[in-house]
Amino acid sequence: MPLLIEAALTIIVLPMALQAIFVFAETLSFLRCRHVPDPAADGADDVSSVILIPAHDEEHIIEQSLRDLQKRIGPHDRILVVADNCTDATADVARKTGVEVIERQEPERRGKGFALDYGIRALQEREPPDILIILDADCHVTTGTIAALKAQVIRDGMPAQALYLMKAPTNPGFYQKIAEFAWYFRIAVRFVGDRCLGIPTMILGSGMAFRFEDIAAIDLATADIVEDMKMSLELAAKGKYTRLLSCARVYSEFPNEEHAQTTQRTRWEHGHLDMILHRLPRYALTGIRRGDFRLFGLAFSMGVLPLTLLAAMQVVLLLVSTIAALFGIGTLPLALMGAGTGLFFLAILLAWLGGGREILTVRDFLQLPFYVLRKFPLYRQFLIRKETNWVKTERK
Repeated sequence: MPLLIEAALTIIVLPMALQAIFVFAETLSFLRCRHVPDPAADGADDVSSVILIPAHDEEHIIEQSLRDLQKRIGPHDRILVVADNCTDATADVARKTGVEVIERQEPERRGKGFALDYGIRALQEREPPDILIILDADCHVTTGTIAALKAQVIRDGMPAQALYLMKAPTNPGFYQKIAEFAWYFRIAVRFVGDRCLGIPTMILGSGMAFRFEDIAAIDLATADIVEDMKMSLELAAKGKYTRLLSCARVYSEFPNEEHAQTTQRTRWEHGHLDMILHRLPRYALTGIRRGDFRLFGLAFSMGVLPLTLLAAMQVVLLLVSTIAALFGIGTLPLALMGAGTGLFFLAILLAWLGGGREILTVRDFLQLPFYVLRKFPLYRQFLIRKETNWVKTERK
């Protein structure tokens, strides 16, 4: 009986240990490759592109975003705003800046995917560009980002993704700074590490560029709350692997209001967990069957649990394995979880030392366990009543 229990416990702890070891490998790769330069942004000036911006009730922020973007585009770049199911003056405010605006009113078909599909179909009927770039209405890009994205797509015909960073608002509270660090760890550390390991990046929802014919062939007209993950996998399955460009930067801010933050996190993490349970295994198996390391690596990387949930699982399973070992059930689960947990928390420490200190003070860093505890209700809600509908993040 102890052998059966040890075997069962080993099967349970093995995926968590492997995820922790993988995160550690990503972090080491990030530390080695974070200063590797991206290819030069040559050959982009003569290629046409459209920057497609889906916007739902964004009248308070869209004018500033558009005027800032207009300073950073080339002569062959156009901006198209899809004012999607708006109940405010988003369309009128956007038109004041001189960009193209189309409006969609289909209240029964809500979600970013529907807005993107509407914009792409409109472009197909007009003058399709060579390259399509998607940008959220609340995002700002750095100088050279649009040209770098275009040049990368031209260079190898694959999708390109800017480094999309979310910042805490002015005068942030403790939990907002922790949220910024968690985002930094996921995007700037893990995804840069993936690039060094030869694993494609995941499309991040904003700041991505495609050959127009590639993105037009994807079914975007869904209410999927993690349309970026779905898009990443569908493109990779077609042999279109997204490259991360560290020199191309897109910035946004977490919302100020606690309720809006909770809504945003719930949508992201419930969608992520649902993807892990229902879709990622199929793509991982497809990668194994084809001998396609890049597709398998992308699915495995996307299958890593959200940072706080993974941290909690590491601690819980380490305690369970320790108790099992004390009762003579076996030491293999404890060895696996001891190694995994140690490497996981070492990865977080290295990420903090490698750039996270600009976000968190030493005192903030030591309070990370309290942030983990604060997230438990979100995961409990996933088991009881998971979020399945697209909900706009309210901002003021």
